[in-house]
Amino acid sequence: IDITNVFSNIAVLYCYKCEYQLALEYSEKALTLEQDTLPKNHPQLASTHLKIGGIHHQIGNYDLALKCYLIADEIYRTVLSPDHPSLAIVKANIGMIYIDKGDFKSPLK
Repeated sequence: IDITNVFSNIAVLYCYKCEYQLALEYSEKALTLEQDTLPKNHPQLASTHLKIGGIHHQIGNYDLALKCYLIADEIYRTVLSPDHPSLAIVKANIGMIYIDKGDFKSPLK
């Protein structure tokens, strides 16, 4: 059994129950294991950062969410083609952060 996937799945369940702190805890456990075992630009790391960013976004931690989304974007840009759907998802999430923060100028820089 891949314990990383177990932690990720537990995090998803906690998200469904709106228990976001527990979801973060398990997502961060998964991320730590991934960082210890995967290359630093592995797409799975980007995916986990994206999930953690989504949890932070959901609970209003916009700056932490943005940080996670930007890490995911950086990894995806190094390993995926420019037209890959995962890049579009990250960009949309980054845009939503700026909208939720009411910051309509930063994305244009």
